Amino acid sequence: MSTVITDFAGLQAVGSGLSGSYELGADIDCTGETLTPIGTYLAPFTGKFYGKGYTISNLVATGTLDAVGLFGAIDGVAAVNGVSVTGLTLNISTATPNYVGGLIGWINAGTVTNCNITGAITNGATGSNYTGGFVGFQWAGTISRCWADVSVVTSGTYSSGVGGFVASNYNGTIEKCYSLGSVSITDTNEYTPGGFAGLVGAGGGTRNPIIRNCYCRGACSDYNSSGAAAGFVNTVGAGRIENCYSTGAVNTAGGGFCQTNNATVLRCKWDVQTSGQSESYGDGLGLSTATMKFQSSFAGWDFKDIWGISPSRNDGYPDFTIAQASGLKATDIVTLEAVRNLEMTTMGRFYIDEQGNAKYESRFARNA
Repeated sequence: MSTVITDFAGLQAVGSGLSGSYELGADIDCTGETLTPIGTYLAPFTGKFYGKGYTISNLVATGTLDAVGLFGAIDGVAAVNGVSVTGLTLNISTATPNYVGGLIGWINAGTVTNCNITGAITNGATGSNYTGGFVGFQWAGTISRCWADVSVVTSGTYSSGVGGFVASNYNGTIEKCYSLGSVSITDTNEYTPGGFAGLVGAGGGTRNPIIRNCYCRGACSDYNSSGAAAGFVNTVGAGRIENCYSTGAVNTAGGGFCQTNNATVLRCKWDVQTSGQSESYGDGLGLSTATMKFQSSFAGWDFKDIWGISPSRNDGYPDFTIAQASGLKATDIVTLEAVRNLEMTTMGRFYIDEQGNAKYESRFARNA
């Protein structure tokens, strides 16, 4: 039985029961409040948290801990599903957290599915590494069917790893996710920014990170004097990236898709016109804007169960349709629309559960 959270106090109290099971029971407006992130690097969240179709809005989290986000850190069998955060604000200036993410600072293990976040992160702390729009550092675990539209700006000296979605993926899996927000580093001693990911498989030890079926639409800028920005990922040290693309503007040469690749990049593309870059030092295939909008340009991609493409969506670039993004098959779209109509006519609620299934719950059933 999950504890139902209906206000900010209940949300903050999750930090006192890190192995529990929780679900939102109402939209929560955090205006005027400052959240202490749920879980830390040394004491992570290991329970279950279900958004159930509700929204956490105007979230401000303190930046004084080692790992910062709605969740500071998660581990073990932790499961975070269906969480929607809008209007996030993270301003970090004096403390030096190593792991900063809009939703989660550090993922040691666990699963994150069907979550999304919008807002802005500004990190000006010296030596504060790994700042990502969705997650800071992913040591392991799986993230799927999630998206971030978060502006990420860092200006702290001697910092590295910045990404619109993830700052560093060491040994985890990310699939069917996308990022829309811009990435910008402004100090001369910061390194490795990427539109979607900063670092993938960087470091020593055995690691096999995977990023597949993802895309990035946000710009990436590096104002370091020896800057090296990248449209999708800056540096790949191990693992594989496959069936991904980027379209955002890049302000330094050679970073159309990737700056440095020492592993495997398969069937990945970038838009040479919108990025302003004709080269990708670390692999990928550059295509014109018009060519990026033809399904035939993406040989080997799954346009039956994963990808869709239409002039009326996503500016004509490939995307995940409503059914595909939630883990449903294309044949379930009619059922999905029927559920949404039911929500409007019976004062119920539509949401996606942890298995990616469309669910409907009557308000009367909740209050019975």
